[in-house]
Amino acid sequence: MSLYFDQITEQLLMQTYAALFFISFTLCLVIILSSGYGFSRRAAIDELAVQSAHSGFVPRVGGLSIYICLLGLIPILSYGFIPLAVVFNLNANELAWLIISAALVFFVGLAEDLGYVSSPKVRLAASGISSLLAIVFLKVWLTKVSIPVLDTMLMFMPFGLLFTIFATVGVVNAFNLIDGLNGLSSYVSVSVALSLSIVAFYAGDTQISIFLVLIIPAVMGFMVLNFPFGKIFLGDAGAYTLGHLLVWSAILLVNRATEVSPFAILLIFFWPVADTGLAIWRRWKLGKS
Repeated sequence: MSLYFDQITEQLLMQTYAALFFISFTLCLVIILSSGYGFSRRAAIDELAVQSAHSGFVPRVGGLSIYICLLGLIPILSYGFIPLAVVFNLNANELAWLIISAALVFFVGLAEDLGYVSSPKVRLAASGISSLLAIVFLKVWLTKVSIPVLDTMLMFMPFGLLFTIFATVGVVNAFNLIDGLNGLSSYVSVSVALSLSIVAFYAGDTQISIFLVLIIPAVMGFMVLNFPFGKIFLGDAGAYTLGHLLVWSAILLVNRATEVSPFAILLIFFWPVADTGLAIWRRWKLGKS
């Protein structure tokens, strides 16, 4: 473990953490201070929601600050004053495509957060298309889940592609479902990112290990204003984007490091996946959609 912490506390990485945290925190402050001028369309809807535990208007576009920070990683990795790609021998193009592949599900979620309500089918389709774009950009999909019969079926490419989209869409929406309590979705995102990063490091995948750690300060810049005071919410855009980036980082890791068990990855994602499974079961028992 000490080797892992020696790597992630390298000076250039520490500078990047500080930059990402500061940008995320500052953007969230700007959103909070200007919330009455462009983010209040959802005010009445949010206060009447079943899961609402707040009074007064709270902007739910924290995901906007997080995604802007992550988009900022692209020039930082490639051309910036902090040449991470050069120092750590990272494939900046792969990480850029991974971030860009989340754009569609981010914008559909952002429209919802701004009050332009879209149907569940539209949001489901957006997350599916984002997963398809990840497959096209990254040229990777699930080829094993350590279940013999299913692994054989995954060797048939059309089935493997469809199963990958199904699994990733499920995880993306699972992160959105747990976003109902201040700090919960943020904490789970940080926990999953750190856990996957440690697994990637010991599997020898520096690329994924560093990328996952870089996600954390962007989330923390938002989280300090979200928990416990609830000054800003993550929103659909943030939850969908984080779910997409984390699950696709996991798929890249499993495909490149054959020694990593898919069941270990499933345990890392256990909280949102189990919560979604329970939500489906509860709705089924109550006869709801």
